[in-house]
Amino acid sequence: MLKLPKLLIPFIATFYTVCSQTSALGDDSTSVSTSVFHKIESSSPQNLEDSVDLVFDYIFALKEENKSPTELIKAILPLCKKDESNRVYRLGPVLAQHWLVALNDFSVDAPESMTLLNRALATIVDYPPHILSPDSVQTLLRFAKEIEELKTPNDELQKTRVSTLRQLVIMARANKECSQKIGTLALEQIAAIDSTAVKESEWRDVISQVIGSYTSEYPRSKNNGDLLFRDAIAIAAIAARTNNKYLQLHYLYNELFRRCTNVEALEAQLTLVDAAKQLKIDDNTLHKMFVQLACAYLRAGKPQQAEEVLTKQIQAQNPIDVLLLVECLRKQGKFSYADKLCQKLATSKLSFQIMYPSSFVAMANAVRAEILIEQKNYQVALPLLISADSWFSNAVSHENRNVQELIFMDDLVPNEISVLSNLALTYEKLGRKSDVQRIKLTLSEVKKQSKLAILFVERDFLVSDAKAGIDSETSQNQARRMVEILEFIETDLSKREKLILDYAESLVRHGKSKSAIACIEAAEKSGIIKNSTKMGTRFRALRIFIAEEREDLTGASQLLKDLPSANGQSLSDDSLRIAELEARLALLTRDYPLAETKSRPLEVAIDSSSKFHPNGHQDSKRDQFVSEHSEAILDRVLTLNQLHDYKGAARLARLLLLIPNQYDRTGASSAANLALAYANDGHKGLADAALHEAQFKDRGSFPFAPSRYEIDAKEKLAVLSEMKDNPLRARRYRAEAEEVREQLDRNNTRQSAH
Repeated sequence: MLKLPKLLIPFIATFYTVCSQTSALGDDSTSVSTSVFHKIESSSPQNLEDSVDLVFDYIFALKEENKSPTELIKAILPLCKKDESNRVYRLGPVLAQHWLVALNDFSVDAPESMTLLNRALATIVDYPPHILSPDSVQTLLRFAKEIEELKTPNDELQKTRVSTLRQLVIMARANKECSQKIGTLALEQIAAIDSTAVKESEWRDVISQVIGSYTSEYPRSKNNGDLLFRDAIAIAAIAARTNNKYLQLHYLYNELFRRCTNVEALEAQLTLVDAAKQLKIDDNTLHKMFVQLACAYLRAGKPQQAEEVLTKQIQAQNPIDVLLLVECLRKQGKFSYADKLCQKLATSKLSFQIMYPSSFVAMANAVRAEILIEQKNYQVALPLLISADSWFSNAVSHENRNVQELIFMDDLVPNEISVLSNLALTYEKLGRKSDVQRIKLTLSEVKKQSKLAILFVERDFLVSDAKAGIDSETSQNQARRMVEILEFIETDLSKREKLILDYAESLVRHGKSKSAIACIEAAEKSGIIKNSTKMGTRFRALRIFIAEEREDLTGASQLLKDLPSANGQSLSDDSLRIAELEARLALLTRDYPLAETKSRPLEVAIDSSSKFHPNGHQDSKRDQFVSEHSEAILDRVLTLNQLHDYKGAARLARLLLLIPNQYDRTGASSAANLALAYANDGHKGLADAALHEAQFKDRGSFPFAPSRYEIDAKEKLAVLSEMKDNPLRARRYRAEAEEVREQLDRNNTRQSAH
């Protein structure tokens, strides 16, 4: 065989690389995509923003040249050059969005395509988007299913399969449901092969991501129990084959007991404990897992096995263990032994390290009383219950902090509600009717307050979540849940209506019109909101706003007839709300002079608002007004630009860009309109700065629901690109605007049909 001189090898390698890149780009060296490719190659690392948009231009040019999905990926890969000095990608796809655009039509139908996908994802796995669009979520799920079904005849391909699934899990980590589905497939694939064939960093990444996706959900979800069960079995199998003692196996049971059946939770916990014993993890963690196993046995109706775990495996070392052991004994009818343990616990000197030691005394007394009640010895049980109730009712924190951390034990150890229930029963058996009524009233109030505390936390979560994420089935279910919560926690009808409308309007402002509709329909169904109430104007205005969002102009116009026309320059809330709706309808029907007239009160309201907050550190009244009326103000900006009032448009657009809307659906449109106003007014430098801001915000808004503001932003960016003599980018923005318009039309059609 002919041996090449060593000096020639680097030159041949370079020649091969150039040839492969040229092949990927196509035969025509003068093609538009080739020209853009060379621009990207020669761009400065300091000018990263330009490189980002050049890559989008490049992808669009390749699509215009009818490159296949595989050719598209192969053409982009040469751009992914790594700068070893700071271990980041200097050029090429620095955003997950680049690949999400390029991979849209790609399919994993052979080992070669999976390997190619793996190479592509490897360049962006450290740059996942914060939120995925619904289309992107479906693309990643499709890839995961295609990879699972693919045949991998050798270990190397199986390793590639695991590596690719791991990258999909991390890329989807902002979308918990998507991450959980892909994570389950990844874990089962890892469990099916020798763990030494997979890098430890990869399987640890997947395990930590999957566990985190469950434990970080709040309110504590009961969803995807089937996936979690499969995850636990796979994680146990992986752990049993490793020598890693730091896997967080003890975090899983909290979620297993919530989401799975008692039988499934027990089976999963048994496999996890077996794996933990093989790993020889630290005694404290293993102790926790045995306590969890005892609880799993108890819940599955196997108190004898639970007793064996507590006595033989961990020897009931602390008060919590003792209380669980007593529960096991009580369920088996071993009352004498259980009572002795309770007496010992109530009189022993507890360690100062245990928080609220008196709570264990109270719980021990409560358990002793319960045992006596089962033996119909009510007279002896009464003083024990009174003692326990005294502690629970007077304690600053009526639940021991140790128990609060062990959520799966909530109904296995006494609490205030169980003590009061037994006290009411005891008084009833002793014939003390007045005491029964008194305790039942207290019990009712404690149950209500306990439920209220949980619901207030859930309400705050839903309010916060309304401002984040995308409009999805999950957010619609949350909107309906908010109505249920407010119906329970707020008894004043007018306050309840206001809270629901505040919440629905917040949903609309953050691009969740479908969720807002779900909220309003649930409120109507329950009778909370009616047109005849004091909130009637706000309610009908919200209906009109949603109709305009869906471009149901006929419906919006009809609904507007039922409202009084806006009162000139009046700055009242209702008058401004109506004026905004009338202005928006005029804008959508392209009656720009009418839109300008109707939206004029907005400027009066802005100018009359204080620029400063009395405390100096909070948002001023003007900031608050601009934030709350951002879409109506943006409508006026669009109108003024159409009427060539560029100074007026620029003034309002600048105000909009001062509020924190970096990634919302109006930010890109505000910046693009500001850039266009500056450009038409002869301020080239200011126009360029605003253009860069618009491009940045446009890229950041891709996960959000499609809206007419996104279409407007892209159309304005197309005009600005033409003004800068960049026809390719102009065509790209117009094509993207058309894609958004089609998606919006599809969504509106589905909603109308519903």
